[in-house]
Amino acid sequence: MANNVIMAENSTSFKKGKVANPKGRAKGSMNSRTRSYVNLKKLAVKDYEEAYQELREAMKLGEGWAHNLFFKELVPKRVYTDTISITPESGTLEARVAAITM
Repeated sequence: MANNVIMAENSTSFKKGKVANPKGRAKGSMNSRTRSYVNLKKLAVKDYEEAYQELREAMKLGEGWAHNLFFKELVPKRVYTDTISITPESGTLEARVAAITM
């Protein structure tokens, strides 16, 4: 009897080799993330200050696309400075001060 239940469930499931949505997604359609990104880029062309404010608001709301855009496009690639290691053997006091203040 259990086999009959399994057979009944399998007879209504997708057939092997058949696509559930043969036409697929409409050409040019976008998901919400892409749509938001494109709208922000269009706004940036017209009014960059308003676009930046919208980006900040989206980041405050926790939108992943906004964080991606901010860190990939707006933050400089090199945001760190070289680390200087000074040991007692590094030379005179003047040389150590010069290394720190350059």
